[in-house]
Amino acid sequence: MKRLCSYLVFLLSAAVLLGCRKEAPVEPVYFELDLCVQDMRPGTKLTPAEETAIDDIVIMVFERNQSGEYVFSYIPEIVAKTSQNHLKLLLTREIPLIKLAIIANAQLTVGGGEVYQGSTKVVASGENLKTAFNDILFECSENNVTSGWQGRTIPMWWQMGEELNIADQRDMIYGSIWLLRAVAKIDISSAASDFTLTEAYLYNCPKSGKVAADYANIERYDLGNRNGPTINAASVPTLLQKHGLLKIDEGAAIYVPEAVAPVAKDGNGAMYPCHPDATCLVVGGRYAGSERTTYYRIDITSLESGSTSHTSTMTTVDYGEILRDYRYEIKITEVRSEGTATPYEALGNRADMGGVITPWQSGTTADMIVD
Repeated sequence: MKRLCSYLVFLLSAAVLLGCRKEAPVEPVYFELDLCVQDMRPGTKLTPAEETAIDDIVIMVFERNQSGEYVFSYIPEIVAKTSQNHLKLLLTREIPLIKLAIIANAQLTVGGGEVYQGSTKVVASGENLKTAFNDILFECSENNVTSGWQGRTIPMWWQMGEELNIADQRDMIYGSIWLLRAVAKIDISSAASDFTLTEAYLYNCPKSGKVAADYANIERYDLGNRNGPTINAASVPTLLQKHGLLKIDEGAAIYVPEAVAPVAKDGNGAMYPCHPDATCLVVGGRYAGSERTTYYRIDITSLESGSTSHTSTMTTVDYGEILRDYRYEIKITEVRSEGTATPYEALGNRADMGGVITPWQSGTTADMIVD
């Protein structure tokens, strides 16, 4: 009997000791990275620092679920930040297989572990990475168009392509990542010997845009995760409204949300000139020494356009999309006649003018369509 009691006392003591034992805390992972934005080159009243400025930022962690999808999990704590946009994040090792995403300059707030834009919840807990950013939009006001985005930071976005496994990591210095602006930039110049450029207008500029690209429009990721995703198509809001003809302030660059090419109405893809739905430019200038300013419409063509000459007799146009974080350098190389008397008349007239469009991101050139 005494032996049995001693055995019971031993079992009780062991149970008490086991109950008092605490699990070792899971150590966090300190994750460091630098936020970078490429300078879009001269041609604007904004300085490079203003054009690349980051005011507010929300970082989101997406975890891989049992189905292999990535869903929104939590907002990591930023434990250190420098003026050079160097961040140190606190990640939890308990969620080891993750992807990160960053939204900047979109006026987002965080509450209850979810993301809001104003009073609207835009990213809910458990939301799939493929659709998580669909409702995060930005406004492009008339003043933004005409003044070259003066006084406002440009919305930006980045997300990982490859999965990050932090299970066995302690401190990670990830390096530089490159955010993509949600707008394109358009610069116009003239190298034509008989033409002086004096004015510029933008027509059909979208009144809003998507801060992040649609998941289906991400073509690839360069350098693993670090470069911003390469985009192969424009992402636009479902309910899209456009501005009318707006005059650009003298000296200001033109920033425009992504814009899709107009839809063909003849069913076979051939597009007629002066399409009323295309986002386009109208330039004003003096031709052949004249004191009178006349006006010409310029459309951005598809980068795959094979045409080499565009005149007032052309019957089809290969319209192109305007893509985020591209810089479209439009250089007028030849003017063959005077344009229309007013900017509004130019919208419906094909002009005799030649030139090239250089998209900055890809480094290729396309012929300029002048309707």
